[in-house]
Amino acid sequence: MILLFPGLASAHTGMLQTSGMLQGFIHPFSGIDHLLAMLAIGIWAVQLGGEKIWLLPLTFIGVMAASSLLGMTGFSSQWLELGILSSCVLLAVFISRSTRFSTPISVLVVAAFALFHGISHGGEMAVELDGFSYMAGFICATALLHGLGIVFALLYRQWQTAKCKQGVLVVPTDQDGL
Repeated sequence: MILLFPGLASAHTGMLQTSGMLQGFIHPFSGIDHLLAMLAIGIWAVQLGGEKIWLLPLTFIGVMAASSLLGMTGFSSQWLELGILSSCVLLAVFISRSTRFSTPISVLVVAAFALFHGISHGGEMAVELDGFSYMAGFICATALLHGLGIVFALLYRQWQTAKCKQGVLVVPTDQDGL
């Protein structure tokens, strides 16, 4: 569906209001690219476990916020939307294949994904006080979506464990992902 109608995947259409905290908060819910990437960061962080549960979402938020400032300066690239789409696809692959990297590599991968998202956000923002309110809104919404991904993954893991205790399913180990 995304390949046939790529505009459906992108929330970066330039048609939405991009000032004020409420508009910033709403923005990550306005496109499937945001929803998939933000939820997937939380899910993948749970799969990786340990310190990565909080380190990956915090890395994403920090790099996204910093790179949005770069986008506000007018920096842009023809590769932004491809980078955003690639982040969604790669996160789906990482989750489905239970891909594991060392902590530094995981952080670098997430930071690279966040760079694309942040520059794109920043390019849409007004360079004024309302623009920074918009940034605060999309940072809060991103944190919420990461948290929802974490909660979903933890609930799924708990559900799998309960089913295993009933003898219904075999619970995947941490090596197998969720």
